[in-house]
Amino acid sequence: MPFQLAVVANRLNLALLKIVNREHDLRTKEWRMLTTLERFQPCSALKIAQMTAMDPARVSRAQTKLVKLGLVDAVTDTVDRRRVVLSLTEEGQGLIDELTPEALETEDWLLETLDKREQADFKVLMSKLFNATGKEKRDA
Repeated sequence: MPFQLAVVANRLNLALLKIVNREHDLRTKEWRMLTTLERFQPCSALKIAQMTAMDPARVSRAQTKLVKLGLVDAVTDTVDRRRVVLSLTEEGQGLIDELTPEALETEDWLLETLDKREQADFKVLMSKLFNATGKEKRDA
């Protein structure tokens, strides 16, 4: 099962990469960061790394690129000056609004193999797996 999940995830990422890289020279990690910010902004790069299970160094590089492109604002936290708070710019939100319909079409492409009941079950199961993998594994 881990092999199959990895292959499905890679194929889905390749399909998404075609969308976000076509006109905007973004990679999957930057798209993932933008969509995470859309849901949870403002937040720190460390929090994004934790929520997406991405390496903090990759998140840092994505942050640098997204700030340079004017898609993300990075502001030093006034309480903890070591922490940088990230949020989408108007341009970043506009890009998400532009690309989300195509990303959702890619999701539909993946799910069209399943009937409506299987799709509903799959979404519930993915949510459970997603939440379970966010917890520490207990050694027996």
